[in-house]
Amino acid sequence: MLQSMHDKIQGWVAGVIAFIIALTFALWGVQNYLRSGAHQAAAKVNGEEITQRQLDVAYDKAKRIEMLQHGPDFAFDQKVQAQLKRDVLQQLIKKQVLLQAVTKMGLGVGKRQLWGEVGGMPAFQVDGRFSASRFQQIVGNLFHSEQAFFDDLGNTFLQIQLEKGISSSAFVLPNEAELLRKMVTQRRDFGYFIVSPEKFANTVAISADVVKKYYEEHQNDFLLPEKISIQYVELSSDSLRSGIKPNEEQLKAFYQSHIDSFQSAKIKPYSSVATKVKQAYERQQLTQAFSEASDRLTDLVYTNPDSLEPAAKELGLKIQATELVTRDGSKNGILLNNKIINAAFSDPVLKQRYNSNLIEVNAGKVVVLRIKDHIPEKVQPLDQVRAVIMQKIRQQLSQKRDADLANELLGAIRSGKTQTQLAIQYGLAWHTTLGAKYGQAGTAAAKLIAAAFGLAKPKSHDISAAVVELNSSYAVLRLDKVYEDKSSKEISKMDNIIKFLPEAFGQYDYQSLMNNLMRQAKIEITDKVEDR
Repeated sequence: MLQSMHDKIQGWVAGVIAFIIALTFALWGVQNYLRSGAHQAAAKVNGEEITQRQLDVAYDKAKRIEMLQHGPDFAFDQKVQAQLKRDVLQQLIKKQVLLQAVTKMGLGVGKRQLWGEVGGMPAFQVDGRFSASRFQQIVGNLFHSEQAFFDDLGNTFLQIQLEKGISSSAFVLPNEAELLRKMVTQRRDFGYFIVSPEKFANTVAISADVVKKYYEEHQNDFLLPEKISIQYVELSSDSLRSGIKPNEEQLKAFYQSHIDSFQSAKIKPYSSVATKVKQAYERQQLTQAFSEASDRLTDLVYTNPDSLEPAAKELGLKIQATELVTRDGSKNGILLNNKIINAAFSDPVLKQRYNSNLIEVNAGKVVVLRIKDHIPEKVQPLDQVRAVIMQKIRQQLSQKRDADLANELLGAIRSGKTQTQLAIQYGLAWHTTLGAKYGQAGTAAAKLIAAAFGLAKPKSHDISAAVVELNSSYAVLRLDKVYEDKSSKEISKMDNIIKFLPEAFGQYDYQSLMNNLMRQAKIEITDKVEDR
């Protein structure tokens, strides 16, 4: 709890910094999304829409930040991208919920205040001073209008205003501070046995009938996923470029037909614009050739639905193939494109074994595919998974014996038996931890320390003990001593914690408010968050 609150001490300045960072990354070309993004809703919050355009812009920023943080070798595959998009959408929803709340509260930010903040933002400065032209350039590219920019900035500061207002109004009562002081300066000594599965691993006998029964009851655990490989032909405009070789007569005729495109204030002779004429002619011819070849490819794969060979032969295309892959497995090359995967697993292609329709993988490149090999989903034979099943059963039985032994040891400790007696009787080692601190983390004994602080202080004739479930084992713990560390170092550390405690409580209150607003909001997510 204390560590969690400490982590939340961020301060309102972080909000401004985050905005500036987001704005900086936006300069890398997000305007393309703003200009061409769809208008449909990605989500609705209490009836107000979050548009697909807003989601695309925020996702693009987040994606660039992730790639910069992790470096060029980061495996930013489709699953990672889809999860990032879901996270970004959730953040937009939270922002909308908060903006609606602050509007109802009557909070506001004046434009003079916003101008004061804008003047200090590095993104709008040239040589360390605010530049009006720089400001207008950025705002024009990203927000279309000054008003849209200030609306967005004002919303950001409204959120900061609310968070700062709540965090700065929190306070700590004297008894709360004293309780915390005692908790943090308190130290505890304890000892424990570890009961692990290895103790019984070699003593568990597993019959063939038990293995068979487990196999029959857990068929889904042993499924081999469906796999496919594909054949495909790829048509690109680049591959057609070599076939366009215009002669001088064709270029001059093109020039005469499009002369207005090559003139400015005065008429230019053909010789002075020959290079531009050739480039324009080749672009036109390439576009036409690609369109005609695409149409012909469509006709060929439709009239020959069970083969790519006629299309490949007539258009001079190479039939390529991939290795076997699952729908969600690792992919490379052309299979990285989700359009290819969706087409390959569609019913007409997978079940009816037809050629696919033309798939535009990017500008100037289309693909047609068909199934090469298909391995249906199936359950692995028992003989292939017998060892795995036996290991699972052995682990389950060992864990049950571990739990039984741990509870047996707990009863023995509470009855007054010493650790020496029990160590000899059960063949276990007794471990001790001295001076454990409350909330101590980053050690293998973190769970044990938390359990030790959850036990009551032992009285003269009472024994305070418990069973603690660890990752793959159990610990039987006995609390031996509770005392305070009153060293000047610890007191100074405690004073620093108490000094920041009101802000920590404020951050906690703010997060509680956000959680409550999210629970009360009517949220409808319409974006399917497809893999990108």
